[in-house]
Amino acid sequence: MRWSYFLLLIYAFAACTRPATNSPVQVPGIEANSSLSDPKLALSYFSTCQDPKKRLAHNEHICISSEFFVSTYTSFASVAPVKDSQAQRLEFLEELIERQSVAYWATEMNQDQSPRVKRFFTGHLRTQLAKQWVKDEVEGMTKQPSEQDIQEAFYRTNTRILLEQIFASSPEQITEYHQQLVQGANFEQLAQASMIRAGTDSSAYKMGWVEWRDLGLGPESVAYALDIGEISEPVSSLNGWHIFRLTNKEEKFYADGTTFENNRESLREAMYARMFEENSTRWIDSVKNETPLSIQGKALEEFEQQIKMILPNSPSVLLKQLSSSREASTDSVFSAAYELANINGHIFTGEDFISALPQIPEYIVRQDLQQALEIAVLDFYLSIEAQKKGYLDHPKVLTLLSIARQNILYDQTLELSALQRFGSNLADNWFSETKTIVDSLSRTYRQHVVIDTAQLDQLLPYFF
Repeated sequence: MRWSYFLLLIYAFAACTRPATNSPVQVPGIEANSSLSDPKLALSYFSTCQDPKKRLAHNEHICISSEFFVSTYTSFASVAPVKDSQAQRLEFLEELIERQSVAYWATEMNQDQSPRVKRFFTGHLRTQLAKQWVKDEVEGMTKQPSEQDIQEAFYRTNTRILLEQIFASSPEQITEYHQQLVQGANFEQLAQASMIRAGTDSSAYKMGWVEWRDLGLGPESVAYALDIGEISEPVSSLNGWHIFRLTNKEEKFYADGTTFENNRESLREAMYARMFEENSTRWIDSVKNETPLSIQGKALEEFEQQIKMILPNSPSVLLKQLSSSREASTDSVFSAAYELANINGHIFTGEDFISALPQIPEYIVRQDLQQALEIAVLDFYLSIEAQKKGYLDHPKVLTLLSIARQNILYDQTLELSALQRFGSNLADNWFSETKTIVDSLSRTYRQHVVIDTAQLDQLLPYFF
């Protein structure tokens, strides 16, 4: 089995390579005096092989550290149906070495100086700066789940409830509904009216069977505490306001404490993840509400017309290449002179959007370009604020940039080779055929690799 498909899911590899010597090249959105403005220099910031005792595989050109292998292999094993063994680990390690050698070859060919790599690097840098800053901010406000939280989570995982709701988009509106209920109004009639007012079918007030994690934490806590037939007080969610009525409940009980203890840690992690996610949404929403944003509607329409000439009917594998390597004249909608939006005084251009597109899910780009633009502009603004707080020197950001730089070099090498061989009409088996060619180009860089098989066995317990 080859791991290439799954490696694309886990941010494949990290490098240990010599420092670059060429002078910096400014990347839009990065301070001119920042050495990160040259993608090649990103490699010199973080070495995974500084400790010789932790070198799992290396030669004079490439290096895979034990820490990196553990993180990528465990991530891979969580999504791939494999039986863990030394043979499987060796095959996975071989794929990492091949990918790293391809990236090294691409650097020697100066592909890291191409517009595509520089633009991808800019977009990825902005995304990682924004994510790391948000993560640090939200972690500071997210507490670990209490023992009661974990016990409640265990109860709810073994319980489902049948719910109906009255929905409102504002606290004033939900207060009005609640007052009518107190005065004797019919719940079903109010619920139907609330659905129509919200722009949906009147029967949507019937939520059906609800299970753990189907609701936000606040609404879930309120709904699960109800008795059959009971109506709740108003409760807010990330989407609006709700009044629930419980119509049925089904429970499963476990008499012994062993089952709970066996699930304690996974429940704690799941609860923390939910708390973190909701706090992230609230924190980002607060930034958006406090930050002036204007989108140039006509400019976006023109941009969309131009981008649709690229995206329709083109293989999805080329989306990243087309969106990030598009050359543009100064009067083009894809240029740094074309204003699409302004956020708190910072101009966001067509070239900024092109750089951001590879970081945005393709379905959003195709279905709702304004939503894609809003995502890109927010990352752009958050990255500017993160730079002010010194996040260009954050170790995790630097590590992810090094990994991302090599990923884009690997992907670009494959895609350019595929285009040279197949043209715009890619064959179904283009990946396997192109990968063979690319691997042959980089073979010299992975010759005489020393693999520490004893360390490979001892890195982590065998599982599955």
